[in-house]
This record gives sequence, C-alpha cells and structure tokens, in this order.
Amino acid sequence: MLEHATIIEYEHDMAADDLLHDTTGNNGVKLRAKLDDTVAFFYWLQVVAQWDKSYAYDKRLLDYYQQMITAENESVLNAIRAILHRQASPYGLLAQLYSGNTQSHDAREIAKISEPLRSQFAFLWNENQALLAQWQHYINQFSCHNVEYTLRKLAIFLGLSENNVRNVKIFLLPPSLRPLGAAGHAIRSTDFILLRPPRDLSQATKQSTMVTIFHEYTHLLAHASQSFADSAKASYQTNIAPRKIRPPAGYNWRAVYNELFAYAVASRTIGGLLGLELLGDAHPSFNELEVSFNKLRAKGRPSPNQYINWASLHMVPILRQYLQDKRLIDGELFDAVIGLTVDEGWSRQVQNQIER
Repeated sequence: MLEHATIIEYEHDMAADDLLHDTTGNNGVKLRAKLDDTVAFFYWLQVVAQWDKSYAYDKRLLDYYQQMITAENESVLNAIRAILHRQASPYGLLAQLYSGNTQSHDAREIAKISEPLRSQFAFLWNENQALLAQWQHYINQFSCHNVEYTLRKLAIFLGLSENNVRNVKIFLLPPSLRPLGAAGHAIRSTDFILLRPPRDLSQATKQSTMVTIFHEYTHLLAHASQSFADSAKASYQTNIAPRKIRPPAGYNWRAVYNELFAYAVASRTIGGLLGLELLGDAHPSFNELEVSFNKLRAKGRPSPNQYINWASLHMVPILRQYLQDKRLIDGELFDAVIGLTVDEGWSRQVQNQIER
C-alpha cells in the first residue's frame, strides 16, 4: 500500500445549486488519448537531455530512452540542457514544443538543433506502437460518468465554472521496459495530459492508470484556479514560512501543495475522493493504510511521497465535508494536514529540514 506510493510543482515566489448527474455517460466528459510522434519525440528529448534531477527523474526510464544515443549526440543534448536550465519556466518551454506553438526563440532553437535526433527516436516510437494503440483504445472507450459529477463539484469548490470540466487530450508516451506503474504529468496553462502507461493491460493496471489520469486531471483544474493558488499560499505563509521548514527532498512547496490536493482526489496508494469509483473493491480502508504507514514509520523508512499520501489521506474527509457543505476552498483545507507532510513525529528528519 503506502510502500508502493508514486509521485508526480510552492515556491516563495460559491455555493451552488445541486448539479445534475448524467448517469448515461453519453454526453459527458470524454478522454481523448492520442498517439503523436512530435509530442513523444520532445518528451523523449527532454528525458535524454537529463536536465531535471527533481522527483521527476527516473533512471529506469532514462536507461530505456537513451539506448540509441551515441557520443555524437552529446553536443546537441548539452545545448538543449543549457537552454532548459536558463528558463524561468522550463516546463512552459516544453509545453510550446509539445503543442507545436514554438513562440519563443529558445523553443525554436531546440526544435531546430534536435532535428537530427529524430531518427534515433523513430526506433523507440515504432517499437511501442502496438502497446500504445491498445491503451489508446481502452482509454477512449472509458466512460467518465461515475466521476464527472464529483469533478464538477470540485470545479465549483475551486472557484471555477462547471465548464472547466471538459474533454481532455491525453498524449501517450513510450513507457520504461522495466515494470512501472503509469506516470503522468500536467503542465500549468495547458489543456492536455502526458501519460506513460504500463506495459501490461491487466485489470489492476487499467484501474491504476485511470487513477493516474484523474490525478492529472485534478492538477489541470487546480492549475486553472486562482483560489487554489491563494489558499495554498496562505497556508504556506501561516504554517511553513514562519518555521523556515524546507520541503521534502526533490520537491518545492508548490509541488507539495499540488500533490497533497491531487492525491486527496485520486491516488493509487490511498484511493482518494474518487477511490471507490475508480478502484472499487481494491480501494483500501483508512485503517489498513494507517497500519501500513505506521509500520513504515516505525522503521524510519517512509519516503517524501509516502508522507504526502499520508497527509492526503487525512485531507479526504475534510475535502468531502467541504463539498457536502458547498464551501469554497480556503487555506484551512491545508492547515489541518500540511504538517503531516513533514510529520512532527519524525523529529530527526524535521530537525534536519529546519534552518537553524
């Protein structure tokens, strides 16, 4: 359970009438999985450029992706890495490349100098076509009607319109050769999700992949919400900044707040608000998760993402109450649980994170 948590960016930097629930699934939100070799190429390119050493870094994926890279390619990859490192928003630059809307000089420069690498990528892309086509078929026929009602309530809770719950494009990417669960990414100010699905299509992996998709969908809603940003910042200024607590390794505080909320909605580890709809009988109980986490804690082994999941587990009933009361998001949603992400109980780690 919590042993198998997986992660996916906070820097210093309405009540409404009851919503109608369409149970037919015919006119609701649609998932549009797509196979786009340009998106996949630039995703592959940024992985093999090795510019990001945060929580997004995955050595197993890198090992698979870079198998066709030669010493002759290093100068181009070094140049791409340097361009990404000088960006105020590297993911914003990558979003230009993914969308084909290369407005900036740097985006156009990456597109130009990387062109010779397309032949190396082609082998990887072709090798994964059959697998990705199977996932595309499964995702595109998935009915969202069981979760759409809750998504619309979440949109209103975030100060958005119901119209923010809409069809979403999902670009499928070649996964690692080694066994890994689904991994997704939603970039701020975009309307798509990047998804690396698992290599098998068992019922369990199908369920967990849909959890990942709706976790990323939650990120898209939160990214669109100024109320979310204001509430997270208020909580940060109340609880974190005065104590000068550093974020967990590999994260900044924006990432912690984003993941804390998204896991509370959909998580392969704790289930979340949508756990029953997406995981069914596989949805773990609070007591099971508490026992599992306390065993890890006793051994001193929880990872940062497991602590965030632990905090999210405690946020779920609070979030559910907010929705039931038609209360809009505010800093109090986070205040009650943010301390669990740097759990006061594991004093040695907290002491190491506090600047003295």
